[in-house]
Amino acid sequence: MGWKLQLVKLAHKTLQKFGRGGSFPGEIALRLDPDFINKVQMPEIVIIVTGTNGKTTTSNLIADALRQAGLKVINNHRGDNLNVGIATLLAANVDSHYCVKADAAVIEVDELTVYRQF
Repeated sequence: MGWKLQLVKLAHKTLQKFGRGGSFPGEIALRLDPDFINKVQMPEIVIIVTGTNGKTTTSNLIADALRQAGLKVINNHRGDNLNVGIATLLAANVDSHYCVKADAAVIEVDELTVYRQF
């Protein structure tokens, strides 16, 4: 695992211990490597939820249904749907080879930035 990813993971774990977190680790990841999101090897199942209203509820319902079906799912359940929030989600859930450690990813993405994300 490269030092950049280790630093981001350390920031994420440290902030979680203090009940914080948010998207700051993703901001670090994108400052260190602006192409971070594109380097991540996504799972076979990727569902992107976007739109004007109801994104968080919809993405959480989909993620819960997939979990009930027995899949390991990652999702930005709090609605951190801009690039730094998505980078935080991915950094927290990748291995040292940038592979997401899950069967599925349900990702809420802001409708105004979806074209830049995926």
